[in-house]
Amino acid sequence: MVTEHNFYCPPREVREFFPKWVTEIWQWQEDLFYKQIWRKGVASVKFLSIMMKRTKYAYILEGMMLRAFQIYRLYEHLGYKNFKTFCKEEHEKSPWQCNQIIKAALISWGLICKGFKKIPNCVAQATRLFDAYVQSEDEGFTIEKAWQRCLNVASGLNKTITANFIQSVVSDEPAKECKQIKIPVDTWKKLKAKADEEGLSLEDYLEELVKEEESEPQEEESTPEDKAPTENQEQDQQNTDNDTRTILPVQTDNGKRRGPSCKEIPKPNQPAGLLDDPIPY
Repeated sequence: MVTEHNFYCPPREVREFFPKWVTEIWQWQEDLFYKQIWRKGVASVKFLSIMMKRTKYAYILEGMMLRAFQIYRLYEHLGYKNFKTFCKEEHEKSPWQCNQIIKAALISWGLICKGFKKIPNCVAQATRLFDAYVQSEDEGFTIEKAWQRCLNVASGLNKTITANFIQSVVSDEPAKECKQIKIPVDTWKKLKAKADEEGLSLEDYLEELVKEEESEPQEEESTPEDKAPTENQEQDQQNTDNDTRTILPVQTDNGKRRGPSCKEIPKPNQPAGLLDDPIPY
């Protein structure tokens, strides 16, 4: 059986300049199309199928690694002073995106440990599951029950699970009203390509972009008062500097929702401290 695979075979002199992370991909290209390891039998084909699932859920491993870099400050070994800079320069993602990946990994790994064979396909689905669970007012609800409800409804209605589907099923919110807009075809193609890279529909991808923009901290603009303190302000500052008393921060929380900022103790089967951990940057 001779079939054109269409994957370019780079010459040796080109391979020498491959980034280190490309080496494994090139080895897989060799194994699949030149060595053709699948000819070894059914066991080899099953192994390839397992590897495909591993890459499909690679966000879990990525989230685990990001979490390790975050809490153990592994980025310092690479010359970065903080996690924020590491995310932007080394990982080429915003800190918000990296924290979303960590959250998704925690959620999906928790589902796996609870015995689920089918888990969210991507970061957007996993994080939407958690957000919808937090918004739910059912006190007996758990993330496991929320995900099981999604699986049951999707199976009964023969629906494909998407982030918006999870939101509507878990939080019982009606379908969102949509508006049509006209954008240049080139812009649409670029957005669609980026959405495909993230494993999202175009609608979900645009919604995630808006959330990311809203979640990014904004720098406060300086005011004229900030630039030149008055004589009274300087005196107050001196008094403050000489004061040896300690001011304790006070955090208020009405505790009505089960979000990470609430004071209630999380249930044992829920990911504790999901967003409360301070990010070292």
